[in-house]
Amino acid sequence: MIKAFIAVVVELWEFVFSLPGTSERVIDISPETKPVMVPSIQSKSLNTPLATVVGAQVPLLARPVQAFDTQVGVVSFPRQVKVLHIEGDYTHVSVGDTSGWIPSAFLETNGTDIQPRFSKGVTYGADHDETIKIRKLLQDECFGGVLQLPLQAVEFVLWRLQSINASIDWGIQRPRLPGYWQRILKGKPGVHIGIEPKTNAIMEYFSETGKGILGFVTSVHPDQSIVVQSIGKNHEGEYLEEMLSANVWREWRPVFISYT
Repeated sequence: MIKAFIAVVVELWEFVFSLPGTSERVIDISPETKPVMVPSIQSKSLNTPLATVVGAQVPLLARPVQAFDTQVGVVSFPRQVKVLHIEGDYTHVSVGDTSGWIPSAFLETNGTDIQPRFSKGVTYGADHDETIKIRKLLQDECFGGVLQLPLQAVEFVLWRLQSINASIDWGIQRPRLPGYWQRILKGKPGVHIGIEPKTNAIMEYFSETGKGILGFVTSVHPDQSIVVQSIGKNHEGEYLEEMLSANVWREWRPVFISYT
């Protein structure tokens, strides 16, 4: 009789723990919220231990949930983080001496796919892969993606500034239309506006038709010729990379905006 009873108990035990869902576990034990049950299959390791943050001021959280007072820091592009593992829509990362959780949408594990690559004469419409990359890196702060516009000069130059970790205090004046940057940035701390070109400076001027033009100076040569990258100078969304002699660019009477 006792042996039969024990056999029944063992069978019952095996039955209960073979049921689907028994591998679930609680990952959020916040006292303010109810426990969230997440199947353990959602926790997985990445093939690469490193990822790059794509976005500005991305929150670093104490737990994989946006609950009250869980932010322990912020990280921004192009910071690299060490990936520990993933839980649902969040990734557990190590940043220097700190660890925390980042929304996975703001991480890119394939470094070669992060930065846009441009070709002279190509038009970058709203659906072009490189346009989408820039707007992801900028978190679509200009709403070019929302409005489905071709890549705009403002977006291109903001991305170029981001790519060299340039920080500018813009204030709240909007929109930042080409031709008006010198007015918006005049007197801002760390900003210098002059008539001589500098590498990594913003070039701004008006065309003969009165159109505001923005460009980004990538190099200045001893003879004062310059290389300038721009979007939309001649046609909407078109990328240009031009070598301009001093005689040519001086005719346009540009200003060059540099920063510290």
